[in-house]
Amino acid sequence: MTALGDILARRIALEGPMRLDHYMVECLLHPDHGYYATRDPFGRAGDFITAPEISQMFGEMLGLCLAQVWLEGLLLGAILVALVWGAGALRRPGTVFGVFLIGYGLARGFVEFFRQPDAQFQGPGNPLGYALQFGDYGLTMGQILSLPMILAGLILVLRARRA
Repeated sequence: MTALGDILARRIALEGPMRLDHYMVECLLHPDHGYYATRDPFGRAGDFITAPEISQMFGEMLGLCLAQVWLEGLLLGAILVALVWGAGALRRPGTVFGVFLIGYGLARGFVEFFRQPDAQFQGPGNPLGYALQFGDYGLTMGQILSLPMILAGLILVLRARRA
């Protein structure tokens, strides 16, 4: 048994069963034998390595992703804010969520025009990787999956207008 194991066994013998959180504190933070007290667990030599230690590309990609999400959501967010504050859409249940579904579905369908083709659908007669093809035109899988969202949004908005 290790030195820390002996210490824990003596403590259990004296005090009885030990709570899990107390056990973990001893294992990790004991001044002489704890995991964090005896080694640096981070970095290439440790048990944990984070992406910034490998390359700055992780931070750059995360920043680009957040910027893209912010820019794509800006228009839809502005429309929703205008609906809530300007048009009083909260008085008609289903309007705000319905408009969100329509806007998100349309935005998702639109960005599908600017992405890599789906490899599983791509072929000699379908170089753009359409999941559903009509001659030279078609719909990608992302566009097909956006259609139920748009339809659900339309149903919610129409029901809210009738109420």
